[in-house]
Amino acid sequence: MAPSTTTGRSGPPTGASRVADIGVHLDCWQGADDELLPMVHAQRLVASLPHAELQVVDGSGHFIPAQPDRLTEVLRTLIA
Repeated sequence: MAPSTTTGRSGPPTGASRVADIGVHLDCWQGADDELLPMVHAQRLVASLPHAELQVVDGSGHFIPAQPDRLTEVLRTLIA
């Protein structure tokens, strides 16, 4: 099998190697107080996507829907 053009490795492309191919806008939502996934992970994901934007939800942890007031803020932003 020929090397992948995005990874330089042989074999089919992986999900991670195809991230740059995403051509639509993506909002990445991260709770500011998330103790499960550090903010740096969201920042790296957004940096790897050509049309991505990081949205940080103040006062929220890992599972934003567990805090209805924060989820309402997110939804209002999405439909505005």
